[in-house]
Amino acid sequence: MTDTELAAYIVSLEERVNRLKTLEDQPQTAAGAWTFIIETELAVASSFVIFGSIPQTYDDLMLLWLARSSTAGVPNRDRIIAQFNGDTTAGNYDTIDTSQNASSNCDKDSGYVVVSHVASAASTGDANSFSAGLWYIPEYTSTAYKKTTEGWGSCPDLISTFGLNSMCNGCWSKTPEAITTFKLYLARGGNFLADSRFELYGLTR
Repeated sequence: MTDTELAAYIVSLEERVNRLKTLEDQPQTAAGAWTFIIETELAVASSFVIFGSIPQTYDDLMLLWLARSSTAGVPNRDRIIAQFNGDTTAGNYDTIDTSQNASSNCDKDSGYVVVSHVASAASTGDANSFSAGLWYIPEYTSTAYKKTTEGWGSCPDLISTFGLNSMCNGCWSKTPEAITTFKLYLARGGNFLADSRFELYGLTR
């Protein structure tokens, strides 16, 4: 190897080392890992919760939530529903809603995406209990596919028969576009009570 070739080889090695150092300085997310994005915890009751300017750097989204509705009256529960990118066209939303308590029910709900059933102020069995659940949105940045969602949750009510587990499969059938914001509100028009909490995560596959 000549002196010129050796010098070029050394420069090449130095460039590789510098590139590796640059990569080490950048935050890395392991494939298959969930990354915390943002949390909203209500200090006072609110009729809705909005997640805006959602980063477009992940593959899927997951929302963990703990909530209770202010709604009174029968049934002793409410539904958390979602709206994407400000789209208010009811015909763009559908849900298959399966719930199980003393009996099982499977309903098709048009006009909105149901995240989950949620305990309400009408609950007679657990007056101070909140519901908990998970909402999954795969491929949320895709402009090729319509969006589907999967939601799981529970409504504690140990005395009456209104306590239940729910699983909701939602579809946003608008012409495909990336989800950049979503709004959560309650089907029966009530408020999320204070201390309701919502944590958003992103998945890199």
